[in-house]
Parts: sequence; C-alpha cells; structure tokens
Amino acid sequence: MLSDVRLFIRKIRKENYTLVHVNPSLDPKSLLRDGLFLIIAGLCHKRTLVFIRGWKDRYENLIHRHWRWLFRGVFGRADAFIVLSQAFKRTLASWITNKPVYSAFTALDDEALAGFDMRSALEARLSAPRWRVLFISRLIKEKGLYETIDAVGMVSRHLPGVDLLVAGDGPELAPARQYVHRAGIPNVRFLGYVRGEEKAWVLRHAHLLCFPTYDEGMPNTVIECMGFGLPVITRPVGGLVDFFQDGIHGYVTDSKEPAVFAGLIRRIVEDKALYRKMALANYAFAQKNFKPCQAARRLESIYEAVSNGNHRL
Repeated sequence: MLSDVRLFIRKIRKENYTLVHVNPSLDPKSLLRDGLFLIIAGLCHKRTLVFIRGWKDRYENLIHRHWRWLFRGVFGRADAFIVLSQAFKRTLASWITNKPVYSAFTALDDEALAGFDMRSALEARLSAPRWRVLFISRLIKEKGLYETIDAVGMVSRHLPGVDLLVAGDGPELAPARQYVHRAGIPNVRFLGYVRGEEKAWVLRHAHLLCFPTYDEGMPNTVIECMGFGLPVITRPVGGLVDFFQDGIHGYVTDSKEPAVFAGLIRRIVEDKALYRKMALANYAFAQKNFKPCQAARRLESIYEAVSNGNHRL
C-alpha cells in the first residue's frame, strides 16, 4: 500500500490531471485505501469523484450507527459520488448532505457477446438433452454457493436431467467440492475460474442463473447472464431492486432456503414457454439498458459535470 501511495503522489504531481476517480467498496480495507487517495488528491487541489461499486449491508449499518462522522470527515471531501442503486443514493445522501450523488450502471462485455445469436442459442438450449443451471461468482458463502448446490440437489431428485455448473475460484472451492462429495450430488461440475472464450462458452450454453447472494452493489454476474438471455433466480439486493421484475426477468425472493430456489428452478425448467419468454425479455432488456457505449456516455457526462463544477445532469 505504501508503494501505491508513493506512486500515486508521483503521478498526480507529475501529470496535469483534472479529475481523480476512486472506486471503493463499502468495506474497511477499500475505504482506508481510497480514502487516503482522496485526501492526497484534495491536498493537490484536484477534483475528486467516488464511485462506490460494492455495497455491503453489514458495513452500511456500522457506518450509519457508529462511523458516520469519520466517513463524512474523509469522503465528504469528494466533489461528487456515483452509486449503483436508488437505495444506496438515499443512504449516501443522508450521510453527506451537500454533495451530488449520481446513479450509474454496470455494462455488458461486448467482446464476450461478439457473434452471439440469441435466437439460435435459445433453440439450442430448448432442444438440449440436459439443462445447465449456472452459478458464476467468487466462491464464498455469502454469494449463496451452498444454497445453490442444495437447491440443484433437490431438483435432481425429480428432474435427473438438470446439472449445476459452478464457475469461479475462491476460498470455498475445496470445501464445496467436499460438500458435494459427502452429499452424493452427482450432477455438479466445478469449472474453476473462467475468462475469455471459456467464459463466453459457459454463458452461451448455460440455461439459467441461480444466484442467492446475500448482499451486492450491482452484481455483474446477473447483468452478464441477462446479456446472454439467461433467466435469473436471485435475491432483491443492491441495484437489482431498481429494475428486476419478478416473473419477467426470472424470479426474485427474500428467502435463503434452498427449497425455495429449487421450486423456482423447477418452475422454469418445466415450462418451456415461460423459459422462452424470460430468455428473450432478458436479452432485449440488457441490449437496451446495459450496452458499454451507454455506460461510457453516462460516465463521460458525469466527468464533465464534476470537472466543470456543474452538477446538473
């Protein structure tokens, strides 16, 4: 961290930057690092923008109850903020009342979607002999990994043609493998960390996403899967609350019970007309709302507003 700070000071003094943009998550390590960068940028008389991408309920509650004064003292120096949901915007505005807070969104990966034909992919999925439920994320308990494994285990007792693809790496990879082995769930494949063409293949050939995550800012996983026309089963977290429609984009539930997710998986797998409707709705919604060019234009307009001190967008 000290070497990063030295490099940051050297660059900010050497180059004629107009704006410093930091991307913390709402957790102690990230806030400490980017809070320090923010203070240094202010001392160098640079305008500053804070984009809080990861939002964790646990730390929101701690800040709100005990550390609001410290958060305001450090991050209140920023000229403006970006968040990924209206709920986060209201909370942040209550902590720091005199600074503009903009809304933004996560963008699709154009490279992964290159050459993707939604219609042919949909027909291939509907005619596939086996259904692939996807879980793709960093493998930690808080992402709902074990709830997904248990849910697919329950589904497979009634629908043996349903598999679970677990894509990602993390501290729960080995424990999850052991858990699957002990539980005797035969239809779970651990793919490890996937990227590039391998990730694109997984997203093209999976049928639906099960993602019972506990808390998020705006889960990239959901946006990516919607971009490939995958129905999504998830929880009402972060920025999803602002647009995700239950029964249209998939299903959203407050529950963390595997049996609830198993029932929702079965509902989609057993109704091909419903599956087709959700898949096409998600693809169309992602194309309309999550293109990189749209996200870039939004960010450019925020940069211009903050740089010029004009916060009316």
